[in-house]
Amino acid sequence: MLWSAYISVGLFVALLGGMAVGRRARARSGAADDEGGTASDGIVYAVLGLLIAFTFTNAASRFDERRRLILQQSNALGTANLRLDVLPPDDRRAVREQLARWIRLALAVREAASDPERLRAALAEADRVQNEAWRLAVAAVERKQQPALNAFVLAPFNDWIDLTTSRLAMDDMGSPPMVMPSLVALALVASVLAGVSMKRRGRRDVLHMVAFAAAVAFSIYVIHDLNHPRSGLITVNAMDETMRQLLPAVERPTDGTK
Repeated sequence: MLWSAYISVGLFVALLGGMAVGRRARARSGAADDEGGTASDGIVYAVLGLLIAFTFTNAASRFDERRRLILQQSNALGTANLRLDVLPPDDRRAVREQLARWIRLALAVREAASDPERLRAALAEADRVQNEAWRLAVAAVERKQQPALNAFVLAPFNDWIDLTTSRLAMDDMGSPPMVMPSLVALALVASVLAGVSMKRRGRRDVLHMVAFAAAVAFSIYVIHDLNHPRSGLITVNAMDETMRQLLPAVERPTDGTK
C-alpha cells in the first residue's frame, strides 16, 4: 500500500518539524540548558507509549486471528472434500467443481484487494458459488435417503460457510475510527515537547530527533499495515498456500473421479 508509506514519511517529516518548533520555542524563551522536561511531558510520553503498545497489540491479535481463520477454513474444505466420497460419483463431481471454483476465487481475492469494484465482484461470485455448492451437497444427501449422512457430509460445509462469514467480518474489523487520528495527534504533541526538552543544538540532538521521529512513524506504519492484511508489507498471503495445496486434491480426487 504505497499511500500508507507516503503517509508514514509525511508523519516522519511532521514529527521532525514538531521538534524543530519546540526547540525554537525553547530558544526564544531563553530557558537554561539545565531545565529539563516537566512531569506533564512525562505523562504525554507515557500515554503515547501506552497507546502505541495497546494499538499494536490489538492489530497484531487481529492479524493472527485472520491467519487462523484461513487455516480453519482450509481444514473445513479439506474435510468436506473427503466426505464427499460417500456420495455417488456424479454428485460428488458436481460439488467438487464448485469447491474448486470457490478456492480459485478465494486465491484471486489477493489480486483484487486494491480495487474495491473488483473485490466486490469477486466476493459476490464466491458467495454465489458457495451457495451452489451447498445446494448441490444438500440435494445429493437427500437423494441418498440416509439421514445419518446429513451431519456427516454437511457439517464441514456448514463450518466452511460460517468461517467465510467470520473472515469477511474480520476484514471489516480494524482499530476504532478515532484511534489512529488520536495517535498521530498525540505523537505530534509529544514531538513538540521533545523539542522543548532538548538542551542544546548539535549532532547529538539531530540524532535524537531522527530516532524519535523514525521510531514513532514506523510504529504507526506497522499498526496500519497490520490492519490491512491484503496489502502493504505485512500480509496474510502466505497462509493462502494452505488453500493452494488443497486445490489439486479437489480437482483430482483420489477416488478416481474426474
